[in-house]
Amino acid sequence: MKWRSVFREIAAGEALLFLAGLLQGTSLLTIAGVKPNVTLVILLVLAFVTSNFPIYFFFVLGGIIFIRFSPLFDPSLLAIAAIAFCAFLLKKWLPWHQSINSIVFSASGTVIFYLLGDAAFIGREPFTILGEAAYNTVIAAAAFPAVRWLLGDNMSS
Repeated sequence: MKWRSVFREIAAGEALLFLAGLLQGTSLLTIAGVKPNVTLVILLVLAFVTSNFPIYFFFVLGGIIFIRFSPLFDPSLLAIAAIAFCAFLLKKWLPWHQSINSIVFSASGTVIFYLLGDAAFIGREPFTILGEAAYNTVIAAAAFPAVRWLLGDNMSS
């Protein structure tokens, strides 16, 4: 059934994003002072795995809610959503396989996130940004096959 597979895809994606939000709220993945943006990475991987925009919209909405469940507006959430939607919309025109595209977009998305949020931080801490971008690419490379397997047949190539 179509609805069963759609529900499975949404449930699996949201469970991943919930886990990413939990991990991001801790210092468990911090290495040498560099903390990855796990939610951004999972959203970007999902952008290259799922092909259904309404489902992806729910992923982005869930991801930003799981990062910061608060009634207060945070501009960084808007930046994450914008980067995620750009990845989903641009994926058809990117030149490589979706796994490579997700890795490249994880690195560039990290830099774009800081450009949108606090461009001065890039000047003050360039090696921290490069370290986080590298860390995020490693997570994306590991997450892509796992997410693809978890979401099953409901994916783009």
